[in-house]
Amino acid sequence: MNMESQNRNNYNERPTIQNNFYGNIGQQINHVDKIEAHFDKNMGISVDGKDIMPPPAGGSSPDEKWIDEILSCFMGIKEDALQFVSMARKMKPKQITDLVNAWLVMKKISSLSCKRDLWQPLYKHGIYTCSESNWNAQVHP
Repeated sequence: MNMESQNRNNYNERPTIQNNFYGNIGQQINHVDKIEAHFDKNMGISVDGKDIMPPPAGGSSPDEKWIDEILSCFMGIKEDALQFVSMARKMKPKQITDLVNAWLVMKKISSLSCKRDLWQPLYKHGIYTCSESNWNAQVHP
């Protein structure tokens, strides 16, 4: 077999990607984004080289003793409240209020209880160290 026919055979045997999801490109991208989001949940997330969201651990958190104080702010979902506090402990005040705003958009935090009801326990437990007026100026329900 000569070189030309050998190249032609390799060209015809290019690998193909099998796509079992049929839809317009926007739907396909949306589908892939959902898959990536699923994997991101299970990975540690780092900011400036610091792990702010480690993978779930088996032990209980010391925050469980007081987490009921803010549970209503998180629609009663204890895991979300604990995850938020764990992340917030490793952040600066501005980053915490940015996180609150992001979770408000995702509807993980109640817009009815995101002001004093959330600020007061976070302040009391040393997580958010700035004033309530600063909190109110930066949190936008």
